[in-house]
Amino acid sequence: ALLIEGEKLYARLGRFGDAPLISLTVIKEMFPDLYADPNAARVHSVAGFEDFQRGESAGLRAMEVEGVPTLVATGTGASRWSSPIYRTARPATLAHAAWDMALSRLTPADVVSYDLSLEVWTKAQSAGATPGTSVELTAPNTGPQAARLREKLRLPNGRPVRGVEAYRVHFRAAVFHDTRLEERQIGLPREESVGAPLLRAVNVLEEVETAYDFASLHELIAAAESYDFLDAPQPRLLTLRLPLRASLREGESVRLRVAPGIFKRLEARLEADIRLRPPPIEKSVG
Repeated sequence: ALLIEGEKLYARLGRFGDAPLISLTVIKEMFPDLYADPNAARVHSVAGFEDFQRGESAGLRAMEVEGVPTLVATGTGASRWSSPIYRTARPATLAHAAWDMALSRLTPADVVSYDLSLEVWTKAQSAGATPGTSVELTAPNTGPQAARLREKLRLPNGRPVRGVEAYRVHFRAAVFHDTRLEERQIGLPREESVGAPLLRAVNVLEEVETAYDFASLHELIAAAESYDFLDAPQPRLLTLRLPLRASLREGESVRLRVAPGIFKRLEARLEADIRLRPPPIEKSVG
């Protein structure tokens, strides 16, 4: 619920500029350790057999590991994989990236290293015909213990990654010590190691306009469940209820931004139910 106080509120029913008058942002953990507003992001996921098998690869093959399609190294040494080229519906701004590896974060650094990057094009017709611009997601020779996300993607010149019309993912890995992954098939009793499980998914977040950026009081009222102007005929107070609902955990939040110098006062009230989970209870068997 919001309480807005200001002079000549009727004059704020129309737009007064391109910047939002009031913005509501929900910060959620969309991927491990990556917090963003799901209402202002479109997720491009490169994962599954369809993506892994369509790309170009050497020393890797797509397998199902623990029920999840995974790129698996066929032995020690260098390996690589490039996804097919994906074209966006319209020029996109790529903001963040997070990826999922089958390797545990506790895996020693001398077992495997990898590099992950995006190749982007600002003109879809040149995608594949000419080299694109590389956006590095990881440092060279990243180990399994490193964070598996990259916030605020930047081009080599330091600018945001905007106007993207096509992109693809490049993955390179070096396996120094083969791990034991067993593949069992009916009729083939022989068991042998087939390599180290590596990449499961790459998720790229595209910035999109959110429905919770309000450029005028009229937009705010249209989205409200109920509203009321007080002190008519020249109202100075407006109360309204917004239907924004979110389930928040530790580290997540709802944020409210107001354009400066527009209103005399704005109060916000959050109606919430606090639910506490009981502490885990360890059960001993036998």
